[in-house]
Amino acid sequence: MENIIKSDIQTIMDSPWIDWTLFDGKTVYISGVSGQIGKYLIALFSTLYKKGIRVKVIGLCRNANKLNEFCSKYDIELKREYVNIIEHDVREYLSISNTIDYYFVAASPTSPKSYQETPVDVFETNLLGALNIFKAAAEQNYKDSKIVVLSSSTVYGNCGEGKAVDENTFGSFHPLDIRASYGESKRAVETLAMSYVTQYGLDIRIARIRRIYGPSVNLHDSLFGKLLNAAVVGGEMKLYRGTEMIQPIYISDVISGLITVLLTTKEPGAAYNLCGSEVLPMDELAEMIQKASDGSLKIEYVDRKNINDNVRTSEKKNVNNGIMKNDYLRMFGWECKIALSEGIQRTIAALKREIKL
Repeated sequence: MENIIKSDIQTIMDSPWIDWTLFDGKTVYISGVSGQIGKYLIALFSTLYKKGIRVKVIGLCRNANKLNEFCSKYDIELKREYVNIIEHDVREYLSISNTIDYYFVAASPTSPKSYQETPVDVFETNLLGALNIFKAAAEQNYKDSKIVVLSSSTVYGNCGEGKAVDENTFGSFHPLDIRASYGESKRAVETLAMSYVTQYGLDIRIARIRRIYGPSVNLHDSLFGKLLNAAVVGGEMKLYRGTEMIQPIYISDVISGLITVLLTTKEPGAAYNLCGSEVLPMDELAEMIQKASDGSLKIEYVDRKNINDNVRTSEKKNVNNGIMKNDYLRMFGWECKIALSEGIQRTIAALKREIKL
């Protein structure tokens, strides 16, 4: 069976607009390496090293077992000569003795469940995690270092259904909404980043990411994940037909986008939308996943008034329900390579491989 992760990494490396030699002899610092994006970054840099690009990685995470399990399943080597994994709570400051060339601020709780059950932890992890990296970078005072902050489309707030959302479009945001800890902390991180650019001269760029999916997606928190899980193991999902639009982006396109923001963009303090190019209603996405599942996923459509915990609702005050535009990042050569239908097939294939392992 095809190793989807290795195939994804090769797809990323085949991006002609990226000069991978810029990583040769460099040290990369990544927080949140046990998360969805962090795992792929580790796999990418491990592969680059094996191909002769002598890049070293320092990775932070709370639970290294998650990363080790991922790498074991997909035959990703983690050798001490080029990868140093540190178990550490990013809310606590960690002094860095190595000279760091590139930083990825990627540690963040992304589960909707955590926004409601542990909102203080969410806010602190996002804000303090970024602050501690900014402090460490300022302390090093290495003028050639660059930092990429992984932000979110939630910073835009409610822009109006179907409205085009570029990097300068912002809607209303209710700070007392139960889910606000995530979006407000991401907003605070962006403001903090610009403050460090202004006061300390740090080179920080911001990637505003929307709706990632792929082999390392959480299968139990979001509707998207639950649909994919049902497609793999079998099951029924109850939905209602509505107007909520979804704009997914496959994980390999996210990684190539982050590298583009790091190496190719020019302006410190600028933000870039990192989103898919296909926009469709949630029920159409569900039917696309159902088709790819070969009958494992069953869908029952119900009346909206019968909504319960197992049925999708979009009645959230701070949801960005506009259509994000990725034109700005595309100016620097980046493009979405993986069509939604292909990405869903690759995700399901990878998840089935995990079950067999």
